[in-house]
Amino acid sequence: MSSVKAPAQPTRERPTPLYWVIGEASLPDVDSECFIHSPATATEHFREYGPAPIAGEPIAPVLASDGGGHLFTIGASGQVGLFCTPS
Repeated sequence: MSSVKAPAQPTRERPTPLYWVIGEASLPDVDSECFIHSPATATEHFREYGPAPIAGEPIAPVLASDGGGHLFTIGASGQVGLFCTPS
């Protein structure tokens, strides 16, 4: 019997467990829209703006957004954050 195991730690190509199961998604018909950013977009955003400010999380990249200016992030511990972009 063989089994497939997820990587033990995030990698540059898959910086968070979310990317172990999905690359990116565009869901424009869900609520006010939902977009899961690709690893490349998340990395670019992280390099340009730095980590999102989640208390106790050293690295919290922005991984998704909606059509209303909200950004979603997941910290290393799995804690989820929601932030509004400046208007």
